[in-house]
Amino acid sequence: MIAAKYKAAHAFSEGLASVSEDGKKFGYINPKGEVVIPFIYDHITPFINGTASVGISDEVDGKLVEQYFVINKKGERISEIFDYMGWRENKNELLMVAKRGGKYGFINSIGEIRIPFIFDNYKSTRGYGKEATDHLVAVVQNGKWGFVDTSSAEGKIVISSQYKSVNSFVFGRAIINDGKGLYFIDKNGNKTTNHYKDVTPFNASGYAFAEPMNETDPTLRYIIDKNGGIIFYGNTIREGHLTNLRRKK
Repeated sequence: MIAAKYKAAHAFSEGLASVSEDGKKFGYINPKGEVVIPFIYDHITPFINGTASVGISDEVDGKLVEQYFVINKKGERISEIFDYMGWRENKNELLMVAKRGGKYGFINSIGEIRIPFIFDNYKSTRGYGKEATDHLVAVVQNGKWGFVDTSSAEGKIVISSQYKSVNSFVFGRAIINDGKGLYFIDKNGNKTTNHYKDVTPFNASGYAFAEPMNETDPTLRYIIDKNGGIIFYGNTIREGHLTNLRRKK
């Protein structure tokens, strides 16, 4: 359908695909291969809900200056300019991260500010790929972590900044570090498990591997459910594999 002539290309989203002829500057084409938006961007995202976030990098007086903004399907800039912008994974993500003056906040799909620039950093769920079914993004303010709901158009801080460190929500649970150990919370901030020395995120089956606190056997491990119930016991061997697996009676 479209000749192999690009050095970089991404999947179509809402009728447009981002491509690059030189691997550096990107634009958008339609399914006929016609250029709809020219190759002028250094950073580019898929179109979601009719808009995309793009960025241009230029060297000014020996310093790299990056400008990010939102465009529509005509390639028109429809937002203010920001120092950085994240991107949305699907139509349910109504907000995205933006940065200005060294701080992070959240904007909607047309660039309107919904949560002001008050955060020092953030942690996206995107590292978990398809497992990232929840739309809560971790944010840090004054050294403490909380969560913002990116599926809320109004911009909601759903769990206040209170934790030493956090992992992103995956299948309804997030790993929290309160300085005493690790445990899980639900999307309302309720503690759902005991403390552990170490623990993995829950998988699609609703199970996680956990290393318990204060056990006399240092090799003992649990497989737990989302409420902290122990399903299996096991013992670690090399490279984290389990042996002597037995079901809790």
